[in-house]
Amino acid sequence: MKYSLGMLKPDCLGKNLSNNVLDMVKLSGLTIIASKTQRLALNEICILYDRCRQKDFFKEMSAFLTSGDVLIFIVEGEDAINLLNETVGDTDPHKATKNTIRGRFGESIMKNICHSSMDYESFKKEVKIFFTEKELKHLKIIT
Repeated sequence: MKYSLGMLKPDCLGKNLSNNVLDMVKLSGLTIIASKTQRLALNEICILYDRCRQKDFFKEMSAFLTSGDVLIFIVEGEDAINLLNETVGDTDPHKATKNTIRGRFGESIMKNICHSSMDYESFKKEVKIFFTEKELKHLKIIT
């Protein structure tokens, strides 16, 4: 897969770490081909984190994710999904290696700076939450 989706969470933007994080993404060999900043709506969070909707922490997570703007981006590159996930690191910043985004900047499992698509199926679902068919067609991304 040559595309993946990432999202810088409110903690990242709130700490002014966006440039540092995006630089790490670029240094990994990926190219950022699209990005947009927005405030997440609850329905977007429900789709994005559908697997967590029944978990005890979902309400707290939703409140955090709607607490500030996020930056959503699409990257392109060889094996983009795996490369972005490796660059982002383990969900738990305390388990992530120090040379990853979460290992370097993350605070907790919830405030872990960045989201990235787990796999191709996740990417196909997630990219359609944030980008229109027209935008994806313009980028030559077929999902």
